[in-house]
Amino acid sequence: MPINDAGLIVGVLNGHAVQYQNGADGRHVPPPPPLTRTPVKAQRAMTLTVSSITMIKSLKDHPAPFVTIADLAEYWGVSYKLLLKQIRAGKLHAIRLGPRLVRVNIREALRFESDAKMRSD
Repeated sequence: MPINDAGLIVGVLNGHAVQYQNGADGRHVPPPPPLTRTPVKAQRAMTLTVSSITMIKSLKDHPAPFVTIADLAEYWGVSYKLLLKQIRAGKLHAIRLGPRLVRVNIREALRFESDAKMRSD
């Protein structure tokens, strides 16, 4: 293979001109593969969150006995922080299963919904 003035091996790979550096043992070292970016839409499609798996369609017909605060916030169309404030104020009762793991019983969520006069879709 020809070597240019900079001491790089010059060649053609898949129709593109490439330059390789000589390794310590005298053999050529191929360049790293080009960086490719995954489109944002494809990244979102690859990301699967727990919230999308357990999405609440109806509290009355929900199969699980407990739901997450994030799921309730999405279902009611309110913020996560608002529900945390309601839990801290004692208006919405929740079970803390760990430092960050909080669940709300479906019956408690239905009670809170009727007390707050919320409409569910």
